[in-house]
Amino acid sequence: MCHCLKRVDSYAGACIVTENRTDKVVMPLEIYGVMSNMSVEDLISSAESVNAALEALGNCNEGEPVVNKLLSLFISLYRFRFMA
Repeated sequence: MCHCLKRVDSYAGACIVTENRTDKVVMPLEIYGVMSNMSVEDLISSAESVNAALEALGNCNEGEPVVNKLLSLFISLYRFRFMA
């Protein structure tokens, strides 16, 4: 987990799936750490790749894409002043 956090920290923002210190999927979020300048098609493909990589690692995701859940988490953390 520490390795993955360090990888994310090397970007302005990103959603990264790692296993054994190897990147499985990197979804850069260059704009304010929460937005991307990818095309809609590339963004959808990247989000689907994140879900697929996590599923291959045993994460059973239900509902909205993992990327959306992570963005919602950070918005909530900021909103309730857990992130300054």
